[in-house]
Amino acid sequence: MSFHLTTSQEERTLEALFKPVFQILKSDRLNSIPNAAELKAQLAGILHVRLRRAVNQTPIRSAIASALMIDGKSHTLMERIVSSSDAGEEAKSWLAPCVEYANFLFNALVGRAATKYPDVDSPIYLDNDGDYEDFLAHICGEWMSSFTTTPCKMTPLYDWFHFAALIHQANNDGRLTRNLALQDHGNMTVFRAAKQIDWNEKPFTAVLILGHSPAVEGQKLSPLSKEKLRKAVAENMGYRLAPIYIGCGGTVRPRMTEINESEEMKKCAIAEFGVREEKFAIEATSEHTYSNFMHAAMLGAAMGMPHQSRMITFPHANQRDFIKERMIARANEEVFPPFAEFGSIEEGEIEGSIVFILNAACKDMPISTTLRKNASF
Repeated sequence: MSFHLTTSQEERTLEALFKPVFQILKSDRLNSIPNAAELKAQLAGILHVRLRRAVNQTPIRSAIASALMIDGKSHTLMERIVSSSDAGEEAKSWLAPCVEYANFLFNALVGRAATKYPDVDSPIYLDNDGDYEDFLAHICGEWMSSFTTTPCKMTPLYDWFHFAALIHQANNDGRLTRNLALQDHGNMTVFRAAKQIDWNEKPFTAVLILGHSPAVEGQKLSPLSKEKLRKAVAENMGYRLAPIYIGCGGTVRPRMTEINESEEMKKCAIAEFGVREEKFAIEATSEHTYSNFMHAAMLGAAMGMPHQSRMITFPHANQRDFIKERMIARANEEVFPPFAEFGSIEEGEIEGSIVFILNAACKDMPISTTLRKNASF
């Protein structure tokens, strides 16, 4: 099998992780830019030399991690390729954070560097795992074989990010693409109903239920998540605050669980609290409190919520203190774009509430994942 023939799942992982530059990576327009063949040959040559050396080293895992890291020279070639294309300036501006995120994945998932959230984004494979080393050697070997047999068809800009997507998918067992599909399917009814919503009719456009991962294997919802859901429904009795709910939370804890928190929130809201399906949207991919907000902003924008829409949430006391005192600073340190691109946080008039104000700038962001700008190894 050629390295370049991706499955639909691999392709969707690649798009989800690097959506702002995905069309640049895929575009045939790169073949017609000035010096395209020369630039691509240089970039492919660098990757080929590195991988050829890496697969002959021991331990192979750390060698491949070093080979895949996008250094200054490789990044400069990528910038020259992208800058020569006719992609928009906004898309071009995303290349640097996408490169940084790819390097984060290579460092964390291949190089075994420590991360801030080891129970969320560390590799699932232990050191000296023969199967994982075979997988890494195999995908590198496939790429080198393609380089040798069809060098004129090399797409190194795409391929370098494709490596990151393959490695990410192997370490989360395809969870991201399943969650995206779950989100798309689970929101079909509410998205249809949203076309008829007057977003200015109520004080808020949505009531958010922020995630709190279960700590017990097999537990559908943590007690705190269920309590936040109960509180949200009680405060929004008769939909006096907002026309819809958005449940936030992906498939996070315990590690390698198959339970999606937002999906379980929706099931509970319908079965136990009488919420109608068309009134409950799920945000099924976030992994942190700040990404609950950021991904909800993306989802709200996709549903048609206007600029300066206000969402309200009722977090538990400790989470509320974190949101008010530390969350935005942490988000601005760890992700790109900055939190302010998505919205702002205020203390709500209702006791215990937090209000999130939607920023229109999020409308073109990917509804999948935020990109780390500070790996902080």
